[in-house]
Amino acid sequence: MGKYNKDLNYCTFSPEEIFGVKFNFGCYLHDRQYRNEVKIRKTRKQADKQLQKVICKILKNSKEPFEISIRIKKKKIIFFVSNCRFFIWLRKQIAYPWSMVYYFAVRLFALFAWEP
Repeated sequence: MGKYNKDLNYCTFSPEEIFGVKFNFGCYLHDRQYRNEVKIRKTRKQADKQLQKVICKILKNSKEPFEISIRIKKKKIIFFVSNCRFFIWLRKQIAYPWSMVYYFAVRLFALFAWEP
């Protein structure tokens, strides 16, 4: 898999960005665990929990402008962008619930991708 590249899509079946913040670094780490490309391998559940924690941390710590957009193929259509503190605060409040959505999604649907 190689080194992390912020422009690559590591979560093939789900978005890697919400409200203007890319969290694909968590997906990169998760993929490496699932493909057994690490020196110290976690269990599948530990890898899924790591993904949840990294996504939450990235969203909570981001100072990027709040953005509502949609990506169709490789084209990004932006509907709204704001540096307003309220929207940044709102994204921080959404960080934990959004990361838990990802956690439960990979627990339920990603078993096929785990390489023993």
